[in-house]
Amino acid sequence: MSSDMDHRARMAKGLMRGAAEFLWPQRSLVSGQRGAGKGPLSPSEFAAIGFLSDPVCESCGRPMELDLGPGAQCAPCIARPPRWDRARAALVYEAASRRIVLDLKRSGRRDGLHVMTGWMHRAGGQLVAEADLIVPVPLHYTRLVSRGFNQSAWLAQGIARRADLSCRVDVLKRRRRTPTQGGLSAKARRRNVAGAFKVS
Repeated sequence: MSSDMDHRARMAKGLMRGAAEFLWPQRSLVSGQRGAGKGPLSPSEFAAIGFLSDPVCESCGRPMELDLGPGAQCAPCIARPPRWDRARAALVYEAASRRIVLDLKRSGRRDGLHVMTGWMHRAGGQLVAEADLIVPVPLHYTRLVSRGFNQSAWLAQGIARRADLSCRVDVLKRRRRTPTQGGLSAKARRRNVAGAFKVS
């Protein structure tokens, strides 16, 4: 009896979801057009995005041409080991993905969060599985007030829900307001945020 009710409930949800998609088709995360495809990206938009997958450098997550086995590092990480243990990225930041990232960061567009946290969780699944806690990078309070949201916190909360982990937005504090990282080299970015964070 209970499984029959569950089946009917799932069917009803599916019908409602289908009706909602028909009446209010999702806007493309890239073009902004409604009904571009089933979901947030048209097939051509999805194909244009450079998703990152194994084999990648164990330290920085940069793609590697050959699978050199577990723990393999890229040449830059061997030459100059990073200060972190491991990092992963879901996709290459280029023309096809830039709009998705900037719409979230600058405009607070949240309708792609579920998809984006799925990409991130898939790319960093092993790291997330080993984590005890998810902690987003904080904004300086003046930037948080002017912007009204912290997109890192939204993404961290979505990943934490997927992984059934706690997310704490109060663990890290930003001591000082830093200039935007846009347009800076990797070295300048490191210098820009040096000493900017502390554990609360």
